[in-house]
Order: sequence, then C-alpha cells, then structure tokens
Amino acid sequence: MAFMTYLARHHHHQHQQQQQQQQQQQQQQQQLIETSKHVNKRSHTLPTAIKKKKEIGDYILCRTIGRGASGRVKLGIHKQTGEKVAIKMISRSHLTASSITSKSVQRELAVLQLLHHPNLIDLRQVLQDTSNVYFVMEYLEGGELFHVLAERGRLPENEARHLFSQLVTALDWCHNHFISHRDLKPENILLDKEKKNLKIADFGMAAMQQPDALLRTSCGSPHYASPEIVRGKRYDGTATDVWSCGAILYAMMTGHLPFDDEHMGRLLAKIKTGRYRTLPDYLSSDARDLIKRMLVVDPTKRMTMTDILSHPWLTNKSFLGTELRFLQHNTTSMYSPLNDPELQMSLVQHKSDLDGKIWETLKVLWREKSEDELIATLSMQGSNVQKLTCKLLQERFVRLESIENHSECSSANRNLHYSLTHYTQAQ
Repeated sequence: MAFMTYLARHHHHQHQQQQQQQQQQQQQQQQLIETSKHVNKRSHTLPTAIKKKKEIGDYILCRTIGRGASGRVKLGIHKQTGEKVAIKMISRSHLTASSITSKSVQRELAVLQLLHHPNLIDLRQVLQDTSNVYFVMEYLEGGELFHVLAERGRLPENEARHLFSQLVTALDWCHNHFISHRDLKPENILLDKEKKNLKIADFGMAAMQQPDALLRTSCGSPHYASPEIVRGKRYDGTATDVWSCGAILYAMMTGHLPFDDEHMGRLLAKIKTGRYRTLPDYLSSDARDLIKRMLVVDPTKRMTMTDILSHPWLTNKSFLGTELRFLQHNTTSMYSPLNDPELQMSLVQHKSDLDGKIWETLKVLWREKSEDELIATLSMQGSNVQKLTCKLLQERFVRLESIENHSECSSANRNLHYSLTHYTQAQ
C-alpha cells in the first residue's frame, strides 16, 4: 500500500484537523513569538493578549502538534527567548486511574534521562500542575517522517541513506547501552526544518534489557512489528528494532509498506512468514541486500545495528560525502560501554551513597529486582548493565548542574532533578 493511501485510511481526519489548526494559528503564533522576544526583562510581565494563553513554567502552550497513548503533545514557546519546544501533557487522572499507565510513564521518564545522543530526542524539563504532568522536550520543525513519506512518496536513495544512517547510529547507541525502543515507526521519527537530520522520539515502549535476557511485552505498530512479537513469543528487543528499521527503510525507498493488508489476520500472517512486497528493480543491489538481511524471520539470523553500520550500502566510500563522514568512525569503532574501567569497581555500598532521585530512577528501570538485589549489583566488582545505567544517570546530573551553574535562570532549571514518583502521584 502506498503511504498516501495508508495516511488517508488511518490518519486523514487527524492530519486535516492539524492542518486547519496550523493555518488558523500561524499568524497568531508568529505574533506571539515576536511579542515574547520583547518581554520587559526587568518585570517579566507579558501583554494581556499573551496572558490569555495557557502557561506552564516559562512556557506558553500553543497548538496541539501530536497525540499519543498517554497524552497530547503541544507546541510550547519560551516567554523570554521565544524558543520552541514540544510539551507532552499527561493527565494526572489517567495516572491515578491506571497503575499500568503510571508505571509506563515512569519508565518513559526514566529512559529519557539515560539518552545522550545527537539523534535522540532530548528531555529538557519536567513540570506539573494539579491537572497534568508535562515533559518539555526539544522541538523539530520538520515534523514526522511519516508525513514526509505521505506527501512525497519514496525518497531518493542518497537522501534515504543519509537519514537512515542517523537512525541506526542512534539505535546502535541505545543497544550498546541496553535500551530497546520497541515502537519504531515513521511517526516516531522527527525531522529538522531542512529535513536533513532526524531524532528518534516517543520512548514510551522502551525497555532495558540485560545481555542474554528476553522480553515478553507485546509492543509496537503491527505494520512494523517483528514476527516474534506477532507470535507472542519472548524476544530480543534489539532484534525487533532491527526488523522495524528494515520496514522503515523499505517504506523510505519505495513509498510503500512492506507488509500490509486490510484484514488484520492476513497482515499478521504475512509478517510471520516474512512475505513482504517484492523489492523494486530501481533500488541498488546493496540497498536490496540490506533490506533483505534486516527482514529475516529468524531473529538469531537477523543483522544487528553494528552489522548494519558495516554494510556496504552505508560504508561505500563513493557515498561518504561531507554529510556522511561520521559513519567512518562509527563503523570502525567496536567500543562497548561495559568496558569502561570505572564499571569494574564498586559504585556504591548503600543506597544512601546515591542521590535519591537517581535511586528512584534505577528502581523504575529495574523493577524486577529487589532493593537489596539492585544494591548488590551496584556494589559488586566487574561491570554490569545496572552500573552502566547508574553511571549514565550520574553523568546526566553532572551536565544539568553545569547548565544550572551557568544559567541566569538556574532556579527555573532545578526541577530537572525531578522525582519520578512525585510527578506520577495524585495531588
């Protein structure tokens, strides 16, 4: 099925509403941005027209730019600088009504704190009021890859290669840090204004996975879900991400979904057997080979992200122009974060040795472990995944403290050191 048809069938009404909202509010938002840049810095007062807009923290909430399972995403504009951000609004009533939703939001917030890569969405701040919790994240003006494919159809091979290389380098970072996204699809890939750079978003389904361990929660959109997830089997989250990347690359280069059927049963049957639409002849032989090796039904025979980065389609020097030079480093680096010498030693002896919020986050990321078991993994000799996640959190807190120390608005930034349970409890 072509992406335009897919869009019409599944998202036409929502997309049409968003376009109408954008047209109606474009002039108003531009005026808002210009006015906010000229706010009286001494009194920090705003004109009456702007005050009518809903505000949270230092941000003015504008139009809705997306919707997810846990809430809406709105465009936010900083009152002093005019900077645009994406603000995910999560209703407190949903959190208190469902322990599953509450745990899911806590996990997403915990995982977002681990991320530190130029092609992964950055969590700026967490705010709250009596009605909602707000995740303040960076905003990308180019929108979703999904809508680009819907409007343009297939992308030229060089353009697809440039974007795909960023996707897999970001996922390689995640997998090296034992994070599986589990919900990869064009809707969760955001582009900058020039549509030359991307960031992976929506880590609501993400999971931490220990080496040689398998996951069991069914996740993801059916069109991008791996055969093992469709079959309801335990699975390796990194392998399912590779399958989803194969489906995404197929869509980017053909303008069609590799697996599609109006009847859900037939769609799932095609996925289980790996019967995807025949690859067109206009694709290069390397591109066809890469897609085929990602869309392998047996996850043990499927490529890894490291394999993908070493594939000729991405490493062929004739394609390594200035935009792709960074791949030369990534494809030759075999560094594993677990080899960090700091992880060979004991990190803590007691939970009191850790910042309380780091400890809370670790407990969310590793719910299956008791507090005693978690402390034992952090205090033992030799590296492990729990130590790695602890180190990532500690590094994030150091970065945030540096930002606060150099920021004129440090008091507004202090709530970056948030408490997971604090934000997901009723008030």
